[in-house]
Amino acid sequence: MKTGPKIPTKISSDDIIRSHCPTFFKPPYGARTRISTCASIGLVDPPMYFTYCNNQFNFTQEQAEAFSRSLDAAQEPVMAKNGNVLYPPYIVVCHDTRYKENNFTGLTRILGVGKFGEFCTFSLEEVNPTLLGELKRKSQEFSPEDVFAEYDGHKVLGVLRVYAPTNAGKRSLKYELHVVSLKKDLNISPEQIEKEARSRYNID
Repeated sequence: MKTGPKIPTKISSDDIIRSHCPTFFKPPYGARTRISTCASIGLVDPPMYFTYCNNQFNFTQEQAEAFSRSLDAAQEPVMAKNGNVLYPPYIVVCHDTRYKENNFTGLTRILGVGKFGEFCTFSLEEVNPTLLGELKRKSQEFSPEDVFAEYDGHKVLGVLRVYAPTNAGKRSLKYELHVVSLKKDLNISPEQIEKEARSRYNID
């Protein structure tokens, strides 16, 4: 079908979500499901997503070409030197809801394309008996340099949980747990951040 600047039917995120969600997802959809599913269509059905965005935002020729290049790049998997696919393209969704009492921030979900459950989640959590028990069960340890922040005796860790593949709409109970280190994994120096912050806000 030829698609021009004036399309016979108006396409909205409702149409995109309804055509790609499992049948047991009944409307109305939550805002987070709406946004993440709509974005995922950019990877699942790129021509449909490009058509929708092009008409919705009335791209100029230059903007349309730049958007098309970005969309093409987003579909490329990360590959090892030997040609093995390390992981497919994914969507990152940041929620501002605290799912657990010991979470200091909302949950960041990394959604695997083609799987309706999470690929993995990342959260900042307080080191307390609950987290220590989970770390022990998963045979994980942490060192002082892994701590993201510390205040008044409370330590905060970055926790990555990678879930096993599962059925649509259901999170697997099997997962791997990893402690994300500021220095070793992210190459971030909290001392440097503190120094710059004290200088910026004139704190002795």
